[in-house]
Amino acid sequence: MPRLSRFLTAVLLTLWLDPAAGDPLSAPQRVAWDRFTAIAGAGASVRWSAVDDVPVSVRAAAGVSLPGFSVDRAAAVRSMFVENGELFRLRSGIDDMQVAGESEHHGVHHLRMSQTYRGVPVRGGQYMVSVGTDGRLRMIGGRSVPDVDADVNPVISQERAIAAAATSLRLGSVADPATASLAIEPGEGPDRLVWQVVVGATGRAGEWEVLVDARDGSIVGSRSRAFGATGCAAIYDPSPLVPLREDDFVISEPAVDSSDGSRVRSRAQRLHRDSHGLEPPPGRRAEHSIRTACQARRERKWRS
Repeated sequence: MPRLSRFLTAVLLTLWLDPAAGDPLSAPQRVAWDRFTAIAGAGASVRWSAVDDVPVSVRAAAGVSLPGFSVDRAAAVRSMFVENGELFRLRSGIDDMQVAGESEHHGVHHLRMSQTYRGVPVRGGQYMVSVGTDGRLRMIGGRSVPDVDADVNPVISQERAIAAAATSLRLGSVADPATASLAIEPGEGPDRLVWQVVVGATGRAGEWEVLVDARDGSIVGSRSRAFGATGCAAIYDPSPLVPLREDDFVISEPAVDSSDGSRVRSRAQRLHRDSHGLEPPPGRRAEHSIRTACQARRERKWRS
């Protein structure tokens, strides 16, 4: 099993482990964790990877503010990883964590930190870090990839990698602008330097990501970046306390909005107009009482 796949599986498995069931840590990691509690708080909890001793989840408890957080949030969180490299198994001058995104919700800042190896992003190495406005750590989730080792100098060019990706997708030529960036793909054996190629594949459901070996041009893997989903949902507008209606519905199901059928709106759009629990007009009351496939499925489940 590829190492990256094992890592992802380990994150899921360790979330179910009993943290009190033995100490999986080496002595240096135990010392590193005890030192980290000076930041996260003495009552902080941690869950460890089942594959290697790196944290996959940290819940802080009344710790101290990260130095410099009010001035530069990204730099403060990066410094936290650098200064606690032993805990996250990041080697000084070799491994690093760089901010890849940030958002704020209800006074909590969420920073996505991506691992790099000699300046090159490492696929699968990522932590989400939540910090309050006071600079105190709230939570860390994700994992690092320890002991990365790869040559970071590509042999093939970016243009050749894009051409190889197009050939693998049987595109012939790339009509839409394609991008390619270097990354490390962890493996069971040697780690690989790859070109991450993102290309718009006309006729193949949108964009595709293709990993091209940066040394010999072979295809390491590919996946569609498109996704789809089906299911049931309750729509609330403008407040989650005020449902549009009590039953849910298939959002994409169209409904004719005029006698000649010239205007067709989805049921979600029509309900937006009849929101806030108002009684629908008599001519459309039947439409609002239609039992949808979602409801029928629930009723079958209840009867079984």
